[in-house]
Amino acid sequence: MSTVGVAPGPNYYAVIRLDPISMVMDLGLDDPVTLAEAKQMVTKRYLVYLHWPFELFMPDMRWCRYDAEIIGTTLRPPDEGSGITSDMVIPIAPNKNYTGERRPVHPHPSFPFSNCYHWFRNHIKIRIRTREGGFDHDGGFMLPGAEHLALSHGFSQDRKRLAAFRVAKEELSAAATPAMTVPAEGGSSAKPAPKRQDSMNSARSALGALAEGEPSIRPDVLAETYLRLVTARGLKTSDPPSETDSELNADGSDMVTSASTMSSLAGLDLFGWDPDPSTALIPLVDAWLDVGQYLSEDEIPNPLELREEVEKIKSIIKQGLVRLASSQKTESQIKEEHPVISTDSDLTIEPENYWPEGHPSSMTELDALFKHIQRLNSPAASARSASTSSVRTPLPGSPELRPHAVPRIVSSDIDDVNGQRTISSSIGTSPAHLTRSPKIRPTDPSMRISDAPPSAYRGSRPSDAILQPSRAYRRAARALLLQSHCK
Repeated sequence: MSTVGVAPGPNYYAVIRLDPISMVMDLGLDDPVTLAEAKQMVTKRYLVYLHWPFELFMPDMRWCRYDAEIIGTTLRPPDEGSGITSDMVIPIAPNKNYTGERRPVHPHPSFPFSNCYHWFRNHIKIRIRTREGGFDHDGGFMLPGAEHLALSHGFSQDRKRLAAFRVAKEELSAAATPAMTVPAEGGSSAKPAPKRQDSMNSARSALGALAEGEPSIRPDVLAETYLRLVTARGLKTSDPPSETDSELNADGSDMVTSASTMSSLAGLDLFGWDPDPSTALIPLVDAWLDVGQYLSEDEIPNPLELREEVEKIKSIIKQGLVRLASSQKTESQIKEEHPVISTDSDLTIEPENYWPEGHPSSMTELDALFKHIQRLNSPAASARSASTSSVRTPLPGSPELRPHAVPRIVSSDIDDVNGQRTISSSIGTSPAHLTRSPKIRPTDPSMRISDAPPSAYRGSRPSDAILQPSRAYRRAARALLLQSHCK
């Protein structure tokens, strides 16, 4: 019976190949330089052993994270600085080259290669991309439960040796370094960092020493750029992107879904569904379980070459982030290109924006002329106007008649002069664009509003009506002018 799964099962051997182009495209780093560098990468197929996956399989997942162990074809190169020696290996049966005393592990079915080893502490974290149709496990090679336990037990002596090496190294370091003061117990405990800060710390940790050799960009700016990209493009989890991927809470932390809440009971990520900002930097690979069809014994590369490819794609992504962050404009640059007029500045508006050219001055002179003629020909009106006015009426041509001034009516009365209905008012001057005359209505019921002088309607009649004097005003002005000339 065929056993097809969404992702490869644990304890299986697989052939993987890195996909650098998809990694940069997923992040949106599609600038020509970044894409060219990713396309120029030469990737190989590597043989790995898949330990238990980091997340629970879901039908719509885009990838699955694994703890993988890179398989080598030689003894492990020694590393004196970390305490690793060349004999820290376990052969995979049938291995024809191993002459040591360690028991080999036996895959099921029989392994197609005769020169392979498990290296101690040679693990790498990868993302295996899911594909349509899933993964058929029938043609795969796996370690049964007993053999997997034998693999873990075979490295037990190496763990003890490595632990002893580290203790000795720490003792030597402590002897050469002055003792540090330990804070007394009972002191104030550190407050837990907010989720937003946790995300930033995770992003900085994933990016590593990104700012080294890049003095033009700060690490926090780079980490913020990376965090914004993975949040907006939904790269923190293997779930398909959704509308809530780019949403943030009021405190700046990520939105928490019901699935991640369920998987984080008691602070444990039970199902591996919690968002992780570093996911986008985990190598994204294609995988095949029928290792004999995709790789031959002589083509199995050195495990160290895969680590070099991973470091190369991380460097390309980091440089792409540097270019993206450097191309973005700062707040001060945006303000310089798009200046905003301050609301505190004085905005000067000329009177001609509201009045036709010369209108306020001509209206004021006409009112003054009318009052002067009225006072000369009607002593009663002159006396009455003087008793009701608090401001002296200027004569025509007087310096008090300044340009761009409008009459300000203080008081008014209706007089009957020689059978003509008129309005006597006191006149003051104010800037035309600041003064609005009150609406003046006749107190005589028999007089129409249209018979009042035009200054009485300023602010209550349309501007075109203000320019036209009333009929009674024109008749009275003509009559008085004729009388003054006849005398």
